[in-house]
Amino acid sequence: MLLHKMYFKVNGVTFNNENNISIQDEIVKILKEYKKNGYFDKFYCDYTKKEIIEMNLNVSEYEGYYFNGYIKEDLFDSKKCYKVYIECYDNSFFHIGYVPKEYINELSEWIDKKELKYNINITITGGKCKHCVYKTVDYEEIEDVEIVELNYGFNIDIQFFDDKVNVIQKNIEEKRGLFNKFFKNKNG
Repeated sequence: MLLHKMYFKVNGVTFNNENNISIQDEIVKILKEYKKNGYFDKFYCDYTKKEIIEMNLNVSEYEGYYFNGYIKEDLFDSKKCYKVYIECYDNSFFHIGYVPKEYINELSEWIDKKELKYNINITITGGKCKHCVYKTVDYEEIEDVEIVELNYGFNIDIQFFDDKVNVIQKNIEEKRGLFNKFFKNKNG
């Protein structure tokens, strides 16, 4: 059962991580690997030029895709912090930044509850983005779509849940399987 949700933007994404690797440069490489291996089946949420103009959208290339990751407690300048890692296509993990300091206490409260499980979804913002612009062509104003490149950013959605519900669901499924097996053998 879902008990608590948190949503925030990762801090420090334009710097080098603890291994002195540019987060921006590395995320480009990570996304290229995902792209090369067919993870993405559409870009810009599959919006057409016409839809972007009509709805006045600002949509990024990888909008709508979720990535796995994890959070690790650490110290920064002798203060408690949480590092955020994203899963790469080869199942390794890369440090992409930090949980904002205003969320440290709330996150600590929930992540320290060992009886709870949590799930982290990471979405990517920025990169190549399409948006509606107005241009003057031959003294006439027209709407068009422009692509701009922005720094990548990361949004985190953490869901804390009580695993007891999963255990109950698993028991129900096992009993259902045994019942179906018994019923099949008795009538088969």
